[in-house]
Amino acid sequence: MSCAPLVATVPQDVFLFTGTVAENISLYNPAVDWRTVEHAAQEVRANRFVAKLPKGYGEQVGEEGKRLSEGQRQLLGLSRAFARDPSLVILDEATSNIDSETEHLIGEGIQRLLRNRTALIIAHRLSTIRAVDRILVMRAGEIVQEGSHDRLIEQDGLYRQLYEMQSLLLAK
Repeated sequence: MSCAPLVATVPQDVFLFTGTVAENISLYNPAVDWRTVEHAAQEVRANRFVAKLPKGYGEQVGEEGKRLSEGQRQLLGLSRAFARDPSLVILDEATSNIDSETEHLIGEGIQRLLRNRTALIIAHRLSTIRAVDRILVMRAGEIVQEGSHDRLIEQDGLYRQLYEMQSLLLAK
């Protein structure tokens, strides 16, 4: 029987513990071995920045991860979730505090993390949810639209309005 958790979350502000990169990915769980830590980081593309750290996976992240950028902390949060191998992944505004370049990198990691898993994604950045099967658009706590990205773009509704506004902002 697998001891993998049912749910892993990646919040908007990933909390990192004082310790190494590897310890933060494994959450100090001895069942998460070195190979799993490295594989998780590779899958979500965190290995790219970890390789540039002086001590790699042994690098101290500082109190609450303050020695790392927002994007690097998000990538460690995604790595942590991947290492746990959950059935359900919850992303809560996982791309809201990062720049567009880092968002692209994190987007690759999110795609790999969500492969063959069920996900609940809470997002204002619509690029985060573009490839999902089903989008629920909410306004004032009520579902006002439902469908795939392509289907919602075809409709003249809130989702399309939000998408067009975000596209204009990114074009500037």
